[in-house]
Amino acid sequence: IELAGVFLPMIFRSNNENIISVRIAERSLFSRFIQLLPDEVVTCPTIHSFRVTEVEARLLNEINIRHSDCLFGKENFTTRDLVVKKDDVEKFYKFLDMCYSKMILKKSYEKDKCGFLRIGGTSDVPYTEVEGIKYLPVFYFEGAIDQSMCLTLRGWDWAYLRFCCQVQGVKDDLIASDCCESVALQDLREYFPLETSFVEYWPAKDYISRMVSMKITQPGSWTRVI
Repeated sequence: IELAGVFLPMIFRSNNENIISVRIAERSLFSRFIQLLPDEVVTCPTIHSFRVTEVEARLLNEINIRHSDCLFGKENFTTRDLVVKKDDVEKFYKFLDMCYSKMILKKSYEKDKCGFLRIGGTSDVPYTEVEGIKYLPVFYFEGAIDQSMCLTLRGWDWAYLRFCCQVQGVKDDLIASDCCESVALQDLREYFPLETSFVEYWPAKDYISRMVSMKITQPGSWTRVI
């Protein structure tokens, strides 16, 4: 598979799943992001990984040694190695690329899946877009939102919103769960006066950066073994 100009070997499993080695993806595709972005950002998504079978380990070693001149390192692949789904590798790259643009390059784009809204000229609240609708975390509004209006965000939608929360320095206990209750922007507007402004915003300085983060991203730490 080719992703961002990088060719990655892909293994086909009998259940029609296409999988990619975590070690290869880290070394060839994600290394720049992992080196520059803080661990708190790299580990925002919950990505499930699986152990390599003996047959898959032999196949990866053959690809690496015989066909790639040890491009993916000189250490042999074993059943201790991990693999992730091809779809998750593609989505993780897209996520890291956006985080890199915002945090390192200081650039934001209209197509970005997440950001902040400055409400009433004073309060900065993160959002993520789901099917073109902006959703904001309910915990910012201290129980004022009708629960019937809430949508539970999970997976990649929650990962993008969690990234913004990390940028803003939200307490860990508020974003430690695998899901988050959110409210759509159009529903949220009902709780504010008509003249209240909602302006797109991104902070000039982020709360968490590679320079101040005390955590070092360990190999494979961005996945959860199942």
